[in-house]
Amino acid sequence: MIRRLWILIAALLVTGCPGGNDDPTWRLDVNDDQGAILSFWGTSRTDLFAAGGTLETGGGVGRVLWNDGDSWQPLTIDTPTLWWLHGFGHDNVWAVGEQGTIAHFNGSTWETVETGHDYTLWGIWGASPDELWAVGGKVGGGVPAVLRRYDGANWSDVTGVGASDELFFKVWGTAADNVYVVGDGGVILHYDGSAWNRMDSGTTARLLTVRGRSATDIYAVGGILSAVMLHYDGNRWSTVDAGDGPGLMGVWTAAGAPVVAAGFTGFTVLGDANGWRAQPSLTSLCLHAVWGDGNGNYALGGGNLVATGPRTGIIITGE
Repeated sequence: MIRRLWILIAALLVTGCPGGNDDPTWRLDVNDDQGAILSFWGTSRTDLFAAGGTLETGGGVGRVLWNDGDSWQPLTIDTPTLWWLHGFGHDNVWAVGEQGTIAHFNGSTWETVETGHDYTLWGIWGASPDELWAVGGKVGGGVPAVLRRYDGANWSDVTGVGASDELFFKVWGTAADNVYVVGDGGVILHYDGSAWNRMDSGTTARLLTVRGRSATDIYAVGGILSAVMLHYDGNRWSTVDAGDGPGLMGVWTAAGAPVVAAGFTGFTVLGDANGWRAQPSLTSLCLHAVWGDGNGNYALGGGNLVATGPRTGIIITGE
């Protein structure tokens, strides 16, 4: 009996206790009043970009930070608030945001490609440097839901996809012919390489972010007063019970990695089909962005997105 007990203890020390010891240790890295953190993109914890801004009337002031593994360093950029990032390497990073802003980083400087439009671009994703999509809209209507495409040389509008009262929030895919857009009212669109088609999401809740592990394992999150999470298995979208919490804004996962989702009041959950665990909250502010590297390192970004006054910027990291 004693020998069996010691064998069990040894196994737990090696594999970790069920349901807990594999969770990250979270710490507050950034807490300032220079503007909210709304997005991350990076290839590793030693080459990680964060973007956001002040969210003031007229677009506010954008901010970009870069982490080399030791500290967060501000990068010079002159744009309105930036909402999302996507890249293909340190010398090829795109950002989109308020006033239809599109900016590009070449490894040393940021260049504003477009700005001044009467809408916001909330999301960007691409399968390759010459095949990108950007999505957005205008709160309150007045312009059709925005879908833009980059062919490696120019950005152009894709028309006839969204209605004037719709908002497209994020875009993500697994390949050039398998791209998803999520938005207000439970909107989910799918691009098969030739046409965009609407999918049945089974919800009318606001969907803010989409991300997956493969073409048959994709998550979309949203909601306002209560968390909404959907899962796509390659055939249909179904509701996932990820816990009793407020709306979710960001989600990240990758092949072989758990799902991490975060949202209002710092609510954060980690898990998968085998179960979900609420993570310790280090802030009562909104968490809009989630990033991971697939090796157990994570970053959560946000701020006071629903209040007036100076926009606090929050970055929480986990490892």
